[in-house]
Amino acid sequence: SMYGNTEKMADAIARELSVAGIKNIKIYDASKTHMSYMINDIFKYKCLIIGSCAYNNELFPAVESLVTEIEHKGIKDRYLGIFGSFSWNGGGVKNLLKFADNIGWEMIGNPVEVKGALSEEKYAEIQLLAKEISEKMSK
Repeated sequence: SMYGNTEKMADAIARELSVAGIKNIKIYDASKTHMSYMINDIFKYKCLIIGSCAYNNELFPAVESLVTEIEHKGIKDRYLGIFGSFSWNGGGVKNLLKFADNIGWEMIGNPVEVKGALSEEKYAEIQLLAKEISEKMSK
């Protein structure tokens, strides 16, 4: 998260999942956490909810490295949720959707993309995404 908006989205998703009864929620900042810790948990858990801010019309570099590593590891049979933010022009969510196509995991809900700060309208989309994920994970 470059300006904190993507981080706020991640926190909101985690909060909504927790309220829905989902346990063992892990939040990582890809720019501060070594990739090995994130990959280890991606192997352990069934669902990955990944977000990225836009960075020169691309993914944030640390997130780009992570998704490339996930593809190289060939991790299969996971659920995927996507979110992101941008300030000038998009790129984060657009490129996470390319990752989704490449990896072939089951996508849950619609990606949530925010321009700037998280509005009430977009928070409602975050709530819906978290609800759909929690329903899938509860089965």
